[in-house]
Amino acid sequence: MQKKPKVLFSVISYETFSKIDELAKELNLLKKILINHKNKFTFQIIIFDDGSSLETKQKLKKYFNENELLLYKKNLGYGGNVKRTFEYATKFNFDFIAIFPADMQRKVDDLVNMTNKLIFNHCDVIVGKKNLNDINGKYPLNRKFGNILISKMTKLLWNDKTSDPLSGFKVYKTDVCKELVWLCQNRYGFDIDFSFWSSLKKLKVIDLNASVSYENHLTKIKSTNKQGLFLIFRIIILGVVLKPTLFLLKKSFSGK
Repeated sequence: MQKKPKVLFSVISYETFSKIDELAKELNLLKKILINHKNKFTFQIIIFDDGSSLETKQKLKKYFNENELLLYKKNLGYGGNVKRTFEYATKFNFDFIAIFPADMQRKVDDLVNMTNKLIFNHCDVIVGKKNLNDINGKYPLNRKFGNILISKMTKLLWNDKTSDPLSGFKVYKTDVCKELVWLCQNRYGFDIDFSFWSSLKKLKVIDLNASVSYENHLTKIKSTNKQGLFLIFRIIILGVVLKPTLFLLKKSFSGK
């Protein structure tokens, strides 16, 4: 009998005190949905808390058991926390990693659909692209136009396969992606970096429409104009400086 794939459902959490009640309900729903998929894959759900306050950690302990929590003292940033999930998944032989943000911007039923798509369609990464026809709340204008500009830039500079390169709502194939994540920064530019490296390595990346909620939305990652300019500058460095440099180095070492 063929061994069933093993999936780590990783909840990326930082200072989500006011959303823990809602998160508990959503993860209970996830468990109920996954019961219907037990013949397809095995799974574990873990909350990776990135150095939140003692108050937040204590509340998490009230709602979740110790087997569902990894509470870190040091804050590494969003990208650093994703890297922790890869360390855990590699150590315990998980075939796939499904990322769920604890800020409650996304829905678990979309995540399960993305997981099934990745496992049974032989690709490397599924990106939960923001479905503009399924947005709850007001889509902030700076995010909307920033996402459009950044998407156009990544497609132009490195032929990005996703139309939502800033989306952290992803499902990864562990063995293919585990080396690439260490080339990415620890903070909010992680997904831009991953977009770059996954394109250079020619990973098979597929978009899947997913709902998004900005109503009563909570996040510690604020979308400021300053951060937007930083991301644009980083894209230029990656696409205009690093990409041709890597090409020339590869050509030099190959002797062609």
